[in-house]
Amino acid sequence: MTSYHILMNMLLSFTSAFGFGIITNVPKRSLVPSGTIGMIVWIVYHGLSLTLPNSLVLPNLMGGLIIGLLAHAYGSHYHVSSNVVAIQAMVSLVPGSGAYEAMKLLITPNHSAYAAHAQFHNVFVVAVSITIGFFLAEFFILMLGKINHSQVKSINDETWRRLL
Repeated sequence: MTSYHILMNMLLSFTSAFGFGIITNVPKRSLVPSGTIGMIVWIVYHGLSLTLPNSLVLPNLMGGLIIGLLAHAYGSHYHVSSNVVAIQAMVSLVPGSGAYEAMKLLITPNHSAYAAHAQFHNVFVVAVSITIGFFLAEFFILMLGKINHSQVKSINDETWRRLL
């Protein structure tokens, strides 16, 4: 791929997340962050896809992880729900064209059941990989919050003991 194609795909991934936010009528302050996250995730996905051409799991897993982490950061900064930002940013990773191809293979007269099954398998693997990545991001954020909360609580307890 030339640098022109990569730049155009980056612009299209930003525009797709931004446009999906407009279509779904989300708060305007979440449009640019979700577009930016969508573009960053596409860059990571594309880079990992070039590095590991036969892997469906790792690029999508990392994409879901980055979406979860960045959506939480942007959501708290822009005072919107992280899910609102994350759902818009996931548009560039969702395997919609694969699901379309699998359904098309099933309804054509000269279809191959093996090809349709393989396509459905790929769609399932991609969807599960994105979901696991997003779950891991939420888990890391939750654990980080508990660690910080427990440290703050112990500091507050010690401060109260000193005062009393």
